[in-house]
Amino acid sequence: MSKLAAACANPIMSTLETEIPADESRRIHDRELGFMPSDYLRRVSPERMSRHMNLICSHPGYPLKTFVQHPVSWDVTRMGRSARLMTFSMNSPRALVHVTAAIALTGGSIQAAELYPRTDGTLLIDVEFHGPASPEAVGDSLVTQFQARIADAPAPDCEAVRELELTTRTDTATSANVIELRAADTRGLLYRTARAFAMLGIKIVRCDIRTTGGKAYDTFQVTDRLGRPLDLDREMNFLRREIEGG
Repeated sequence: MSKLAAACANPIMSTLETEIPADESRRIHDRELGFMPSDYLRRVSPERMSRHMNLICSHPGYPLKTFVQHPVSWDVTRMGRSARLMTFSMNSPRALVHVTAAIALTGGSIQAAELYPRTDGTLLIDVEFHGPASPEAVGDSLVTQFQARIADAPAPDCEAVRELELTTRTDTATSANVIELRAADTRGLLYRTARAFAMLGIKIVRCDIRTTGGKAYDTFQVTDRLGRPLDLDREMNFLRREIEGG
């Protein structure tokens, strides 16, 4: 039995079933699961996993995964007051900048986010947010962000950052650098944080983004662009300055 079939009794979404046979769909999904982080199956539900796999397979030009003409594939699902945005793009420190900017520019407020860097050099981002904009408006803003250079992309109107606390540590299990951010939940906070990371060339390997009771609790496991450990003590003053006033 395939990994996907074992995790989900009905793993193949209707969009794939109408295009290719179910057996081939399972082989495609199993192949794409092989590129996901090693703990991926423990982190997501079967329903979200199916949506992730279908988003990847729906990218124009699949299975080549070329991003020159189509820099991002996306899907937005409304859930009452909330919505879920999933994006598939090249793995770049700028990807989270574009996603957070698109949500902020359309009046959204991010409640949770997870990143899934893949071993084929691509990245899947899954964000839950509150906001009034239609899926089409969010998608249009997202495409505009990804098509522009980071210096030319529209920037959201950010509120002043308050009660910012930044700490660093080394994960004892993986020896990875970890940055922990605590602050009042203000508009554009995650955008400012992602932009500061991108300016420093900091690559997010994994993140846990949570907003509770008006406070942001964000944890980032990070490396440099080549996957090497960082000297975070040297970068923290710049990082704080950019987040607070960027």
